[in-house]
Amino acid sequence: SKGRQVVSNIGRGPEGISADASAHGRDWSSRAWFRQPVESRTLAVSEVYVSSATGENCITVSAPILAADGELVGVLGVDVNLGQAAAQSASAC
Repeated sequence: SKGRQVVSNIGRGPEGISADASAHGRDWSSRAWFRQPVESRTLAVSEVYVSSATGENCITVSAPILAADGELVGVLGVDVNLGQAAAQSASAC
């Protein structure tokens, strides 16, 4: 895949869990959240940024996906909406 997205984005909204295939085929190889786990073979956490999708503060957590022999087969990236995470945390207390 060489940095191209091969699965749908999965998200949770007011209507529940949904899949969005609009980013299929998009090339993420120039993004730091993709490059860092490729180069370091370890977990990466981005700086806080404003999401273009939601307009809210987010971070991206990404990790390399390695085959049994250590070959890199992909990168898993997860966006964390900090506003929603704080709200859910507060309501759980």
